[in-house]
Amino acid sequence: MRKFTEEMAQIIAELYEMYKTNPSVYEKSKLKYVERGYLKLIEQNPHKDSPYAIMKRQGYDVIQVLYKSFYVGVIINGVLFMYAGKGLKKVANLEDIKAKV
Repeated sequence: MRKFTEEMAQIIAELYEMYKTNPSVYEKSKLKYVERGYLKLIEQNPHKDSPYAIMKRQGYDVIQVLYKSFYVGVIINGVLFMYAGKGLKKVANLEDIKAKV
């Protein structure tokens, strides 16, 4: 996933909607997730020792975006960020994408 496209944002927005309405749940960890093809959205584990786990414990809605089992982005309260080098790049508000459909 070298170049992010509008089509990818649309697919992630659709997965995000599925995540909010009808997610699968891992039996052991009880974390919610959805997947389609190589893409997967998975709830941030609040028991980990990371900045995103801290945000989850503070009440933020934090969902990791995986592509072929690589972490490529994160959704925080409905806003999609993609990992870019050593930081994050805001890509889209997923509610805005959903509204365009």
